[in-house]
Amino acid sequence: MYIKLEKGLYLIGSGLYGLSNWKDCSVYLISDGEESALVDAGAGMDDDTLYKNFLETGNDPLTVRYLLLTHAHGDHAGGLRGLKDRFPNAKIVTSAGEAYLLEKGSDEELGLTLAKAKGAYPKEYCYRHVKTDITVSEGDELRLGGSCIRTYIAAGHTLESVLYLLEKNEKKYLFCGDYIFLRGIIGLINAPGSTLEGYRESLPRIQNLPIDALLPGHREFALNNGERFLKMAADNMKTTALPPVM
Repeated sequence: MYIKLEKGLYLIGSGLYGLSNWKDCSVYLISDGEESALVDAGAGMDDDTLYKNFLETGNDPLTVRYLLLTHAHGDHAGGLRGLKDRFPNAKIVTSAGEAYLLEKGSDEELGLTLAKAKGAYPKEYCYRHVKTDITVSEGDELRLGGSCIRTYIAAGHTLESVLYLLEKNEKKYLFCGDYIFLRGIIGLINAPGSTLEGYRESLPRIQNLPIDALLPGHREFALNNGERFLKMAADNMKTTALPPVM
């Protein structure tokens, strides 16, 4: 089961939309037929369903070139090790800060201890660490078939979340993880690395990105006029009032 968003762009995982395990973030598939990439990997509590959804799109597992990680929280990164086994040609991509957490972060550093205390994960949930293959910095470019993916490093939800800007179908799509959501909501949470100061630093660099689609890791997505939500979030940071958070 999957949702086709546009040509070569699919939603193959989501707890919200009932596509995969209840804990999974939105897992996106980008494909041009010859090469493909996944954005985020879900929680790893049911890798088989994500893989089955991928196969139903008609894409070949051997075409998956990248597993693009926005940040290392369990609901986005827990499935990477299982998907790495299923997509043997794929390289795991993220920032240096997220790579540290992905490879050897403790439950406390990952915010998992606090999340379990809230009931956001089962008590028996075990984070599966895995090695990063490619570490990206601000402004790096990845080629995927005839498309370009540019990376932006954004502090606030975590220390070094990665936003991926895809140019495809004569449009620009921003995969933003939990950094920002529709209506200008930000992903500030009570967890290590999540700070209002991070948003004050990173939002001015992000707010003017000329995007069409805003594709966050949870909740709704927008396929057009996505840039207005970046501006809304930036405007919400211009007073002493706390901005709306997820």
